[in-house]
Amino acid sequence: MINNSIELQQLPEDDLVQHYLAGNQLAFTTLNKRFNDYVDDQLQRRGVRNPEDRHDLEQTIWVVVDQNIKHGKYTEEGNFKGYLYRLTERIGVSFIRQKSRRKIDRYEYTQIENLRRRLLDYGVTDKQLEWCIDHLGVKPRHIIREHFFEEKSFHEIADEMHEPLGTITSAASRAYETLHEMIVNKYLTKNILPTMQQTDRFR
Repeated sequence: MINNSIELQQLPEDDLVQHYLAGNQLAFTTLNKRFNDYVDDQLQRRGVRNPEDRHDLEQTIWVVVDQNIKHGKYTEEGNFKGYLYRLTERIGVSFIRQKSRRKIDRYEYTQIENLRRRLLDYGVTDKQLEWCIDHLGVKPRHIIREHFFEEKSFHEIADEMHEPLGTITSAASRAYETLHEMIVNKYLTKNILPTMQQTDRFR
């Protein structure tokens, strides 16, 4: 067993894997040092900008590498770097998706809340507002009912609908704009509710 770090540094990755399986912890440390900057760079390329987030993800990645080697799940002889690339991509992309799901665009959220308050100030009855909402598409109609009448947060609605948070807020923004246009242009300015034919274009 080679216990000299300088000698280990000269070995190819698969030899280091075999030395680690034989009980040489220094071999795994050598793999880590050889590729940690590469893993960090790949995480940055996938949009993980925060150094603390990258540090946590790097630890997770190397724990997975360690477990895969120990349990015989590393089967890519001669392609350790490719294996590490795919693992980093999977974990990095998963992190970004989860993070984006929990983040609301502040500008979009402000716009939505402004439109929501305007609807409350219009003085239309619930029945009249319901009539307009009924002429939205299925998804925006559901989102508006949950947000406007049930007062649920966009996080709650996203979880219930199994949709990314950004998808829900974008749909809500378009739906509120549509309601605003329908009520102002077709109802308040003429003091009548729009006909079915007039609202077809809002679906």
